Amino acid sequence: RFSAALLEVMRQCLHLDEGQRPQSAEALLALLEGEGLEPVRPNPPPVPPPQPGGGKDKPLPLATVAFWAVIVLGLGLWLSSQPWSSSSPVTPAPAPVPKRAVGTVFRDALKDGGEGPAMVVLPTGRFMMGSPASEAGRDINEGPVRMVTIGKRIAMGRYEVTFADYDRFADADSRRSRPDDEGWGRGRRPVINVSQEDAQAYAAWLSAQTGKTYRLPSESEWEYAARAGTETAYSWGNEIGDNRANCDGCGSEWDNTQTAPVGRFAANGFGLFDMHGNVWEWVADCWHDSYEDAPSDGSAWTTNCDDSNGAVVRGGSWDFFPRALRAAFRNGYRPSARISTFGFRLVQDLNP
Repeated sequence: RFSAALLEVMRQCLHLDEGQRPQSAEALLALLEGEGLEPVRPNPPPVPPPQPGGGKDKPLPLATVAFWAVIVLGLGLWLSSQPWSSSSPVTPAPAPVPKRAVGTVFRDALKDGGEGPAMVVLPTGRFMMGSPASEAGRDINEGPVRMVTIGKRIAMGRYEVTFADYDRFADADSRRSRPDDEGWGRGRRPVINVSQEDAQAYAAWLSAQTGKTYRLPSESEWEYAARAGTETAYSWGNEIGDNRANCDGCGSEWDNTQTAPVGRFAANGFGLFDMHGNVWEWVADCWHDSYEDAPSDGSAWTTNCDDSNGAVVRGGSWDFFPRALRAAFRNGYRPSARISTFGFRLVQDLNP
């Protein structure tokens, strides 16, 4: 009986479920008493006189040794289960990265030194994509008008990617040469003579340099950013006005001559510059003749493409008529084309 009782106490002390083990010394003693293992303390026998030459102590009874062994074992198990008994240092959870507020302008550091292009955090939202039949200069490929939701947090390039931004990438790749600036200057001017494939390669390089996800915007993200909450042909109204952009007939000093340095005209309501004019901007979508069956979640439409027009470009350029600068205007070209009127800007996917 005694042996079975000891085994039961040990089983409780070694239970896999910590909640089933004794949680304190008092609980362990109560368990021992419940199994009839209370220590017996008889009157001590008379101490015999010491024998000449000394003598050996009488060994403790086995029951007593077992009793105290169980107590020590149980206490050890209980103490080891307490959080303050661990010898391993406690690693605090990493602090959450704060979200950048809408409208924040930032640049990411590059591993090779310097910074990436200036980016602006955009609000999420919904908008009517395309143009109504009543809009002057409308093309049939700008419809049907539909509601599109931009539900993912993104930041967009504050300016078109400049030569200063792109040349750093071109110089880092021995197989790639700097694009021609047509003699107009580099630095703060938008990079030109770049294909959609070049733009995607730059986005991949920038992602590797920063650890962030950069990419071309979808066509719907681009139009959402260009409208900046408006429903007019241009972000400032339904008329081109004077000296609001660079095109053939915009009233600027660069009209129909060359690109303008980025940021020379007023920003739109999202804090973005040159969404109308200066250079056509590559987006991620391939060409379709209408918005029938187009995605409504802000994603790029890259299936069932019309290969005759290749990839989509948006925004108009320095040598195009004002009608092409409307927020809804669409154009398409082969993705490998490198032309002095083509550039791009990027978006960055942000944490939810």
